[in-house]
Amino acid sequence: MPITDGLISNIQSPGANPANGELDWDVFASKFDIDLGRGSRISPILTYSDNQQQGAKATYYGVEYIGNIGAMKIRAEALGVTGSFDNGDDISAFAGYAGLEYPLSESFNPFIALRVASGDDDPADNDVEGWLGITDIGRYSPLIGIDGQFLGWQPNSNQAIASGLFGLALDQAGPGGAGYGGISNAGTGNNPGQIMLSVGSSGNLASISPKLSYQAQIFPMWFQQTGGLETLSTASGSVDSYAGTELDVAVKYQANQYFAPRLVLSSFLPGKGVEDATGADDAAYVAMLELNWNY
Repeated sequence: MPITDGLISNIQSPGANPANGELDWDVFASKFDIDLGRGSRISPILTYSDNQQQGAKATYYGVEYIGNIGAMKIRAEALGVTGSFDNGDDISAFAGYAGLEYPLSESFNPFIALRVASGDDDPADNDVEGWLGITDIGRYSPLIGIDGQFLGWQPNSNQAIASGLFGLALDQAGPGGAGYGGISNAGTGNNPGQIMLSVGSSGNLASISPKLSYQAQIFPMWFQQTGGLETLSTASGSVDSYAGTELDVAVKYQANQYFAPRLVLSSFLPGKGVEDATGADDAAYVAMLELNWNY
């Protein structure tokens, strides 16, 4: 898969030679589904990333499981990545996700999910240990954030939080660089990582209208590593591991088979760790109205 073509990227980096593929980012991916019966499967994953833009070569490996125990739906994934940069720095990181859903009724489908992604404890050494996915770190976490993305804090993917006040504390564990992936190939392996626990519910609000549905959740977040955060110029010394808490609510109205407006409300309440790292404790809020047409 050609993630980035050097011919296009040369417009922004005229010093490189796209004819030699200096700016290409190619990925070779494989995933095998093994049917376990009764709607369950396990899938080994092996992917090689040749990121010439960043001078990084990395191999992702792991396994995904999707299945059920009775009415309980289960999804889990464990991934690791190893590789190196052209300058000799080593890449070694991991991520994991597990989610459980249990439909108790049409209007109440509670779920719980956990996501862990490794962070870099020392951005000055030669080991790059902050997890970065290929273009998107959130592929494996559908129950974290609305639609698995919004807000769903994750390094370099949430502009509402990553920009301005909280950007350094949430996305970088010190100096930037050391990137080998992420959205727009702009992630940094010097990120603090994350531990996120999501608890919530989804379902239909038939008592109000059969066309109305919702998703609501609360999830606290912790930094997986804080050593790099303590190198920030805004840090007050030691940094607490508690990053903050996010609250999400989405309400959707399926007007007909073609049109479904949706209201999404989300807030991020920074924790002691963000305050220690940035000196700021202001909350962030997002309100969004979607008008979705299907043809």
